[in-house]
Amino acid sequence: MRLSSTEPLSRARIVEAALRLSAEGTLEELSMRGLAEAMGVTPMALYRHVADKDDIMLAVTNERLEQQTLPSTDTPWATYLRELALLMRALLRSEPAVLGVFARRPVTVPAALARLDAAVTVLTRGGFEARDAVRAYAAVHTYTLGFCSLEFARGQRVGGHEVGLSERAAQIASFVTETQFEYGLNSIIDGLKTGVAERAIADPPALQKDASKHA
Repeated sequence: MRLSSTEPLSRARIVEAALRLSAEGTLEELSMRGLAEAMGVTPMALYRHVADKDDIMLAVTNERLEQQTLPSTDTPWATYLRELALLMRALLRSEPAVLGVFARRPVTVPAALARLDAAVTVLTRGGFEARDAVRAYAAVHTYTLGFCSLEFARGQRVGGHEVGLSERAAQIASFVTETQFEYGLNSIIDGLKTGVAERAIADPPALQKDASKHA
């Protein structure tokens, strides 16, 4: 694919070219030399605007995250977490290059941090302590990343089973299916709901202390 242009080379243009390649599923295998060739420039020209391929991949990831419309922060926390997971899974399944970025390193690009901050806001409003809100987000986020990584590594399209498997082998194959993803996600969220309910039961003394100030 040829991505040459008469526009001056810039970081924005490099990221735009990478986004186009990412959408085609070719960026993960592409080298800086290959990207430069596709853009009609020399590899050294790219290095005047970006540090390396990791720099480009992080920029692509940030753009893809920013393109997703997140749920309203007025959404109940359990629904919010569930929708975040579904959005992330849709992204990771559509662009393996982005999945590779998350699998290799902590992703702290602005869009990822904004995603975390919004989730913490929703969760603390729903009854979580700030530290527990981060942990709750992490539980759902890492579950989604792990599931998608296994799904991609197996090269399995969700929904079917391989022909000729024994019953037990078919059960193992079903670990990476749409139904199993939903089951695991709902189980995590149900566990978090239980934790919130238990904290609410344990908190009355604090409420009584607060009430005594107004007695």
